[in-house]
Amino acid sequence: MNRYLAYCLKLTTNLCWCLRKGFSPVMVLTCDVPFKTVPASTRFPHPLSIVIGTRVVLGEGCIVRQNVTIGTKRWVNGSAGPQPQIGNGVDIGAGAIILGDVSVGDNAVIGAGAFVDKPVPANTIYISH
Repeated sequence: MNRYLAYCLKLTTNLCWCLRKGFSPVMVLTCDVPFKTVPASTRFPHPLSIVIGTRVVLGEGCIVRQNVTIGTKRWVNGSAGPQPQIGNGVDIGAGAIILGDVSVGDNAVIGAGAFVDKPVPANTIYISH
């Protein structure tokens, strides 16, 4: 099977899965999200340019806005390091970047444009400048 057909098959499979789970079909075309590991209670109000690593643990009831990146940092040798653990009910603002071996506690709020590379306690608001 050539690469184009394989890509189309993957796209079609993801689109069907997203529609069954209630996710926006726009997400399949504009985002890089491991849909099968994202809880159905997760909301994406503006599903554009969202990247979530395949090993990220995302809790129930989270809100993830546009242009968010959640993933790993690369080690010097090129291997992927640990990925973030996101708790339940976390609200992640537009343009936020969460990288590396960090945990974000339940009900935390990550401000728009924040860069998170250290743990965020539960029930706190995290902003960076």
